[in-house]
Amino acid sequence: MNEDTNFEVTDHYELPERGAFVIGHIRSGMFRIGMVLYSPFGNSHFTISGIECVDNIRERKNWNALTFQERPALATLKVCFPVGAMLKARDRDSQQASAGAGGARQRNSVIS
Repeated sequence: MNEDTNFEVTDHYELPERGAFVIGHIRSGMFRIGMVLYSPFGNSHFTISGIECVDNIRERKNWNALTFQERPALATLKVCFPVGAMLKARDRDSQQASAGAGGARQRNSVIS
């Protein structure tokens, strides 16, 4: 796992047409679409499919929101990625390489 990729969970949200989001702050590292985000309990992981910026202009606050390829339910995200958790991510390519699998490299969007 990339020890320098840390995402602090502050909330969760769901849009019916887009799915559930984990909302929080990137504390360190670079997050890319296609990375795998791991539960702090080690019981589940999801592939990042979107990284968005969310803001509250009136309060002058901003956050990042992550969506997932697997489209987990909001209740699932709340259990797997609870508020206050510090999450780690790993490149899917490095996960495949460590398992001895090949695969084409994909161009990813990046946010840090």
